[in-house]
Amino acid sequence: MVCTYRPLSSVNFLRNSLDTLLNNQNIRYAYPLVNAYDSVDAITIVAKVPGVSKDSISILFENGTLTIKGTKNKVNYTDSDKILLNERTNGNFEKSFTIPVKINDSAISATLVNGVLTIVLPKSDEVKPKTITIS
Repeated sequence: MVCTYRPLSSVNFLRNSLDTLLNNQNIRYAYPLVNAYDSVDAITIVAKVPGVSKDSISILFENGTLTIKGTKNKVNYTDSDKILLNERTNGNFEKSFTIPVKINDSAISATLVNGVLTIVLPKSDEVKPKTITIS
């Protein structure tokens, strides 16, 4: 009888287990993927949140910090489903940004279209550039 010994199999199992654990924990901070840009009139945050409804997202702007929180729902498989690959993450997520300029917080707007969340934070008039006419 031949016994196959694979010394790295336990290491691979441990690595896969840790990867799964860390990925599930880090979704809270790594998701969503975000772009942010600064224009003359506003700071704009664009976040990719495919499959997340607007009812499961909350946005808070407080003391110069913008926080996006939400929940990615778990895919419900039946007992008879044989999962071949499961890369989609689920669970709660949260991302915060310190906004470096004074914002007109009463004019902040947010839209969610086709899985893209766009938040526009208009700058306060006191931080917008002003053209001075020479007399």
